[in-house]
Amino acid sequence: MQYLLQNLLYYLIRLLTLTYRFKTLGSDTLPKNFILGLWHNNIFAGITSQINNPHVVMVSRSKDAELVAITLKRMGHYLVRGSGMRTGESRGGKEAKNQMANIIKKGIPGAIAIDGPVGPVYKVKAGIIHLAYETKTPIVPYIPLAKNFWEFKSWDKFRLPKPFSEIIICYGKPIYVNERSDFERAKEDLEKALNDSEKELEVLSP
Repeated sequence: MQYLLQNLLYYLIRLLTLTYRFKTLGSDTLPKNFILGLWHNNIFAGITSQINNPHVVMVSRSKDAELVAITLKRMGHYLVRGSGMRTGESRGGKEAKNQMANIIKKGIPGAIAIDGPVGPVYKVKAGIIHLAYETKTPIVPYIPLAKNFWEFKSWDKFRLPKPFSEIIICYGKPIYVNERSDFERAKEDLEKALNDSEKELEVLSP
């Protein structure tokens, strides 16, 4: 059954991707290596926008995330499994972050849903800031926004781009975290860059 669902999800994503039209903004500002930071509700558009463009991504160890993990791996991405602590229980977040850091240091770009896995929505968590500092790799604000999408009543207001929609892929200016004293500033800059970019794209996507 899992194999069947895995194939169904994989081919559904590939089929939908064939119907989308992509427009890219800001790719000329991308540094040699980077860590993409995006909101959790834009994950689907983010995945379809990066097919055939491998990144290292962190996926929860939960059974619910198993199909997503397998699908991403089939698309050529590098996976680490784990998430932050909750109710005092370790979920492999520290080990996953170390694995991700090692892969990024080898020149593979990273991608993180920065308000996941359970919110609060539109609030940057500290993990990506620490990762950028440890790897000496800049964070790139990443907004993959579909002009037409269905929005679900989930904690993150998950968005599923409608077939044949245009997806605007916006890369923001790199954010560098060179010192520990930069942590709070970088967190605020990333949150502002994502929110401002999304508002600007919504004007372009009536």
